[in-house]
Amino acid sequence: MLKKGKLLMAIILGIAIISYIETKDFEVMEKLPANIPIGEMEEPVNSEAEDDDTTGIIPELEIVLVETEKIDGHIIEKYQEFEVYKSTDGRVVKKVPTTHYNYIRYQEDF
Repeated sequence: MLKKGKLLMAIILGIAIISYIETKDFEVMEKLPANIPIGEMEEPVNSEAEDDDTTGIIPELEIVLVETEKIDGHIIEKYQEFEVYKSTDGRVVKKVPTTHYNYIRYQEDF
């Protein structure tokens, strides 16, 4: 009977610790910006008036690390998607930023 009581207390304590950690992570995520201003892009994505050197080229999508910052003991990496136009010999002809962003959060080592 005593073993069941200790097991039950360990489970309750584990749930309480996990709940605390998840709540703290949620608070950090709330501080991240939800709407990121894009600003002026050099070239519009999927523009009607594209250069002649990219006509007929299907762009490849590439994810690029654009910013890293530290917030409340976490490292936040910001990635942006780019449309990359390559010639038949593999040379990059044009690289166009899109409005798609991804964020990865890491706990900073203490």
